Amino acid sequence: YTYIHTSYIQASGFRKLCKVNVYCFICQLCLNKSKRKKKDKKKKGKIMEKFEDLIKSPVPVLVDFFAEWCGPCKAMKPVLEELKLVVGDKARIVKIDVDQHEELATKYRIQAVPTFIVFKNGEAVWRHSGVIHSSELQGVIEKHYT
Repeated sequence: YTYIHTSYIQASGFRKLCKVNVYCFICQLCLNKSKRKKKDKKKKGKIMEKFEDLIKSPVPVLVDFFAEWCGPCKAMKPVLEELKLVVGDKARIVKIDVDQHEELATKYRIQAVPTFIVFKNGEAVWRHSGVIHSSELQGVIEKHYT
């Protein structure tokens, strides 16, 4: 083993692990990654809170759980845009990318994309996986709009 002076180790960005001059050979970049993970957890927590607040609405909220790589999800995009024009203020339509928001996908047991869930007052009142026609979605929204 080569002896390296501890001041050199500290100057190189390594961190002391214990009182017995043991140093972690993790570079500063790795230490910054762990700090970023903590920030990401806080950010995800805020996203979860915002989502929970959003679905507590008395107006129906149609959530489209999708993925960028999913062909059927891409096919549903114009259907949802048309639906938004038809329903107007009777409902909110929200798209959630399951790859970016895995915690939401896990919480709502999304096993296939696209999956559509209608929430009202914080409760899921309707759920469907797969492609669906605009008129069917419109009927579900109108059924839950009061």
